[in-house]
Amino acid sequence: MKLRLRWFSSLLGSVMLLCLASCASTGDSGGLSVRLANLQFTGATAFETTAVFTIRVQNETASPIRLKGAVHRVTLNGLKIGDGVTNEELEIAGFSSTTQEVEVHFSNLRMATRISGLMQSQVFDYALDSTLHGVGMFGSTRVKTEGRLDLKEFQPKGR
Repeated sequence: MKLRLRWFSSLLGSVMLLCLASCASTGDSGGLSVRLANLQFTGATAFETTAVFTIRVQNETASPIRLKGAVHRVTLNGLKIGDGVTNEELEIAGFSSTTQEVEVHFSNLRMATRISGLMQSQVFDYALDSTLHGVGMFGSTRVKTEGRLDLKEFQPKGR
């Protein structure tokens, strides 16, 4: 059972790290963009895998923005695989970025039934759907980062 959980964690980690290769933000983000910067698995049980996502939050305006917390949801091929919350307060200067670590919990049961189909297709649509809660006049804003990853593009080319 532990071997299966390790295999599952490694597989999910590989897919999520490859998702870092291309990201696109959509919608009105209030001058903020969000992208996944790193992923590290920290634990696994029979029902849940835990990972720490390093998320880069970028302020695309001249004014500083203060955040008091965030919710981040991760989907793979339209399937919600996990989410994480943080109450860390951030101040992001104008035209700059910072990172934030968020613990995300993945349901092993939810993914187990679909992972083989995902791996056979070798093409993944992914999304990071974030709600950022601001301080003062900023309010809350939702930022969705999505993209498509083709694993065949990362395989060595024959000579």
